[in-house]
Amino acid sequence: MADAPDYRIGEHLTLGLSTGNKSSSESRNSHVTGGFLMRIYKAFSKPRPGISIVCLSAMGLFGCASETPPINTISTADTALNQAMMVKASEYAPAEIQRAMDKLGRAKKALADEKYEDARRLAEQAQIDAQLAEAKAQSKNARQMAQQAQQTIEELRREAETRGRRTDDVNL
Repeated sequence: MADAPDYRIGEHLTLGLSTGNKSSSESRNSHVTGGFLMRIYKAFSKPRPGISIVCLSAMGLFGCASETPPINTISTADTALNQAMMVKASEYAPAEIQRAMDKLGRAKKALADEKYEDARRLAEQAQIDAQLAEAKAQSKNARQMAQQAQQTIEELRREAETRGRRTDDVNL
């Protein structure tokens, strides 16, 4: 393996041939190649803020072109809508649930049309509308339960007063 190249990177960048007899052309080619690699190494080892800004800008432009579909956002909005329906939001918050359904439908259409930014925005709005509808429905359910509890308490009080009077009448 006398002619195998020896690549080493350390304090110096060198390229040469490992031990063995070298002709003058091999020595010269090794020096030229090594010098070329050394220039490349030096050129790319220095910080170049201008080049970095250009590269980042180009990546930003190409990043916009390859935007990903907002499938997770639409799925989250769909889940929020289903949760709102489970607490009878269509009964207690019909306007909010209708808005959520409309926006989710428009988001799905925008997704199909590959208008991903519109789809994402509409899905986020649909999720918020569905969460609002769910909160309103839960609030109204809680109010109804509180009213029923209050009525039960009133009935128990009246019953206790009636029984109290009966025992008073018996003791007299």
